[in-house]
Amino acid sequence: MAGTSVSTAYGSIGVWMLQSNGDVADWLGQQYQGKSLFEPIDVLLVDRTSATADGATSKLTNQLSAAGFPVRWLHSTGYQGRINGQLYAQQPPDGSDSAFSDAIAIETNDHGRVFGPAPLPGGGFVWSAAFSREKFEVVTHAYVSFTQARDNVRTAVLAKGGTDLGTVPLGNTYNTATASTGDHDGNAVVLGLN
Repeated sequence: MAGTSVSTAYGSIGVWMLQSNGDVADWLGQQYQGKSLFEPIDVLLVDRTSATADGATSKLTNQLSAAGFPVRWLHSTGYQGRINGQLYAQQPPDGSDSAFSDAIAIETNDHGRVFGPAPLPGGGFVWSAAFSREKFEVVTHAYVSFTQARDNVRTAVLAKGGTDLGTVPLGNTYNTATASTGDHDGNAVVLGLN
């Protein structure tokens, strides 16, 4: 399951956020409706103009910050994502205990980790991302929604000049007696960075 990827116009996209050991991220082992909660990739970010990976990283950070998703502390780290068969560490960088988030961690917030940048044929880069909405509870952060977070980051990026490139079906929904992807519908939104 952890190695599952889907071929898209932006390359082969790994459909799960992965822990440092390669297993599918599971919301730090917390239960959702009595099940493990698997964390899906739900956003792709496309940068057609940056010439270098460093330039693409700066653009990603600046544009997410401008859209109201700056780097904020108190989020778990150490995650990775797969694009074109290669594992990419998370942005913000591992070890910073942070994520791109629209509020501080002790408030209800939409937050995400982004993986890449993977080169695109013809130039530019693509990132995959896992965004989720959480609420603060004593001792922990509780899952609220994948769909709300995905839609909120999409709205915010588009409001700051990003381009709506539609959606891609990743098929990364899961619902068994022991595991779930919550309200995720299996699709990733694709956003062009300017």
